[in-house]
Amino acid sequence: MKKLLILFTCVLLLVGCSDASANVNNASSAIVTVGGKKVTKGKLYELLKNQDQEFEVALDFLISYIVNKEIETTPELEATAKEEFESTKASMGDEFEAYLQVNGYESEEEFYEREFLVPSKLNELSEHYIDENWDAVMENYYPTKLKIIEVLTVEEATNALSEIKAGKTFEEVADKYSTKSAPIYNGTEYILSRLDASLPQQIVTFVRDNKTPTLSGILTSDNNADAFYIVQIINCNPKQFRDEAVNLIKTSGALDSEIISFYCKKLKFKVYDVSLYEYLEVNYPTYLNQ
Repeated sequence: MKKLLILFTCVLLLVGCSDASANVNNASSAIVTVGGKKVTKGKLYELLKNQDQEFEVALDFLISYIVNKEIETTPELEATAKEEFESTKASMGDEFEAYLQVNGYESEEEFYEREFLVPSKLNELSEHYIDENWDAVMENYYPTKLKIIEVLTVEEATNALSEIKAGKTFEEVADKYSTKSAPIYNGTEYILSRLDASLPQQIVTFVRDNKTPTLSGILTSDNNADAFYIVQIINCNPKQFRDEAVNLIKTSGALDSEIISFYCKKLKFKVYDVSLYEYLEVNYPTYLNQ
């Protein structure tokens, strides 16, 4: 698989020609023989090109190149990746070798590097990116600690809000009035960011528009006329709960494309193949710098 990766990377990213399409050097050369039939470089390239698979191969290589360029393989990072790898291998048992063959891995080491070491380094790169771009990332995702009560009537919401303002704790009022239809509505702390699509838009808007701890009025649901909410913002400063804020953003996967875009620009990533360019232009336009 590594040989294919190198082949397609060279074909897609490094080779320019007069009609702005990639050429395959030695297209008639056989790269594999199956059942006495030879598969050439040119034939394999065309087969993959017709199925868009070469684009995914190129993107995999791009991500690997970026993380290996930016992140050193430390003993600590490798230990984490190895532990996850060994756990996965053990869970597969006797099926492990068959899995490698079916999925085209030449060795355990290749499987480990692609599926465990590179993701671990990407995780580390995410940390670096967030730290280097802290203000912009936090402004975009606005992670905020809050508490929420959900009630079923305006009367209950009015009573609950009055009791909170009179000095009762949020938890006490939640225990008395909340529907408890979900754990986030029982008055315990919850971290919201713009990645959260599970809450009514009025709650998200209220949190986004308030930069200091405060208590909401009665908020309504977007699509449930029988649900009303009271929100107490606890902490709007993600520096004070950094690890929780970073993990929330990082584990969502929403930042991955943004990170790759950033390093494509930093490392001056260029595309010379017209098909790959068009694919990126539609699916990953921010990866393109030319």
